[in-house]
Amino acid sequence: MTGYMAEMRKLVGHKTIIQCAASIICVDEDGRVLLGKRSDNHLWGYSGGASDILPPPIHSDRGGGFSLKCSYKHSVNELSPCTPRF
Repeated sequence: MTGYMAEMRKLVGHKTIIQCAASIICVDEDGRVLLGKRSDNHLWGYSGGASDILPPPIHSDRGGGFSLKCSYKHSVNELSPCTPRF
C-alpha cells in the first residue's frame, strides 16, 4: 500500500475509497496477449495497478502526477520487459 493510501485508510478505516487505476493489454505482432502472474492471489492478469494522486515527479513526463498514458507506460515497464507503443 502506498503512503497516500495508508494515510487515507487511517482517516476512513474500512469505508470504500475510490481510486484511479490503470490497466493495459499488451499484444505482440502475432496477436499473443502478455499476462503476468499476480503475487497476491497467484492468478494470471493484465499489467496494471492503482495510481497515487501525487506520485514522484520522476515518473511523469510533465513534472508531477500521472497522465493516463504515463500510468500505462509505468505499469508496463514496472511489470514486464515490454515497451508500450500508442
